[in-house]
Amino acid sequence: MEDKLQARFAKQLHELMAGLQVSRREPELRMMIGSVATRFVNDAKARGWADLKQRIDSRSYDILLKSIQDNGNRFAKEGNKEAVRAFEAVGVSLIARAQMSADLIPVVKLLDEYIQRCMVMVRKQGEAARKKATATAKAAKAKATGPKAS
Repeated sequence: MEDKLQARFAKQLHELMAGLQVSRREPELRMMIGSVATRFVNDAKARGWADLKQRIDSRSYDILLKSIQDNGNRFAKEGNKEAVRAFEAVGVSLIARAQMSADLIPVVKLLDEYIQRCMVMVRKQGEAARKKATATAKAAKAKATGPKAS
C-alpha cells in the first residue's frame, strides 16, 4: 500500500513540476504561489519556505494541510484554476517533506526553490507597490498644499 501511495505521489510531483515548467511565464500563477506560501511562512514566523517545512510540528502540519485542501476545494468550486494550482504546488511541497525517496529529493528541492523564488517575487512587487504609493502620496500632499507664500 505504501509503495502505491509513494508511486502516486511521485507521479503527482512530476506532473506538477512539468506543469510549472510549462507555465513559468505566467506571472499571475507565480504571484499566487508566492502569496500563498508567504502567508503560511509569515503565520508560522518562519524565515522562508524551507524553514517552515523543516520545523513545522505534526499538529501544525495537519492544520496547514487542511487549510490547503479547504482552500483548493473552494477555489475549484469557484473555477479559479490558478489558485487551485497554487495551493496544489504548496501542498505537494509540504507533503514531500515526509517523502524521503532518494529519487524524489532533487525534484522536491527544485519545487521548494521555485516556491521560494515566487515568494521573493511577491516581496519585490510589494516593495515596488509601497514605494509607488509613498511617492503618489507625497505628490498629492505637495499638490494639495500648493506653493508656499513668502
